[in-house]
Amino acid sequence: MPPAPNSPAGSATMPPHPEVPAALRRLRDHGFRLFTLTDNTLEISGRQLDAAGVMHLFARRFSVDETVRRHKPAPEAYQSVAAALEIDPGGICLIASHVWDTHGAVAAGWQSALILHAGKRPGLGGTVTTSENPAYSHDDDGYVLGHTSGEYQRQRWQARLWEDVTARLLEQVGARAGLRCLDVGCGSGEVMRLMAGLVAATGQVTGIDRDDRLGQEALHVLRDTVPGRFAFVHADVETADAVPGGPFDLVFARFLLVFARDPAALVRKLYAWTRPGGVLLMQEYDPRTFDIEPRLDTWDEFERVLYGSFRRAGAHPHVGRQLPHLFAAAGLGSPDGTDVAGLLTPLHDILPLYEAAYHSLRPAALRSGLTTEAAGEAFLAELAEAADRPDTTAMAPLVISAWKHKPSIPGT
Repeated sequence: MPPAPNSPAGSATMPPHPEVPAALRRLRDHGFRLFTLTDNTLEISGRQLDAAGVMHLFARRFSVDETVRRHKPAPEAYQSVAAALEIDPGGICLIASHVWDTHGAVAAGWQSALILHAGKRPGLGGTVTTSENPAYSHDDDGYVLGHTSGEYQRQRWQARLWEDVTARLLEQVGARAGLRCLDVGCGSGEVMRLMAGLVAATGQVTGIDRDDRLGQEALHVLRDTVPGRFAFVHADVETADAVPGGPFDLVFARFLLVFARDPAALVRKLYAWTRPGGVLLMQEYDPRTFDIEPRLDTWDEFERVLYGSFRRAGAHPHVGRQLPHLFAAAGLGSPDGTDVAGLLTPLHDILPLYEAAYHSLRPAALRSGLTTEAAGEAFLAELAEAADRPDTTAMAPLVISAWKHKPSIPGT
């Protein structure tokens, strides 16, 4: 039974835990065939393995971005590996530190092993809560995209898509060693990982999110894979008065205001959580560029589900372009700076941006009568066909950033 260690997440230069190289050599020397399966590109995972000095131990490397374009924990990601290796799924074992990844492997017929370091255990008493937690509920929380494993994976994929943009802005506003950072609406913790690389061991990174399961799992993974100091607070930011450890040198929020009941009030609150001399950085989408060329015959289905679902949920899909106005309405004045980032690329490169978003919105859209099963299947079929044509291009929504430094208090 050949174990399949999961490729490490995070930066390409992140060192492995000290026991990892010897453990991998021991497995190989005992006749096990080792390979990696990653949601990252082969180029990124290759840099990670090279930096760790373990590249030579693996017989093959797989990236879902370059095969089925279905990200873990979708069963197609694991099935494609079994097919390529010509191995019965039951003869493959995934070794990973992500609960959702091991669940996905088991669902695809693999065996799996969850790696936890000393003091860590899954469940409510540890640092990660599994999807079977019966006390966990998102009833009526207003998040129209839902809380399925597919939506969580969409969030992770989205974070990787905009990672370079966010990293550039964090550095531009002054993220550096020793700062205390807060990621508001931290989700799967991908921005917390970026922050940790900038603030180093002398800094502190705190995440806050109303999704306790996702936040606790992110905390566990970060503590096990990234050097740094991390904390997670389970709270609804719109009702929370304060965050333990605050005020913070850097307060960051991405794609948060779109679902806020009162965006200006939330901007005001985040600025209050920023210490004097610190900075508030916000990023939001503007979907006006969200399109495919040539235009799909079923494109109206995507826009009807996207904008109709947001409108019925009271969301603000165009909040990105409104950031300067919201800063002023919150009493901050004009932003100190703004940034607009876009992406024009072959459709197959960003297919999950369209496909996964539609899948997340579809259940609510069906319940509300915005669409039908037949209309959805027609759109998804045409989208898949278009992605296979090399001349089909797609433009992502614009990511608009704005930031404001808080004046220092004289004498502090």
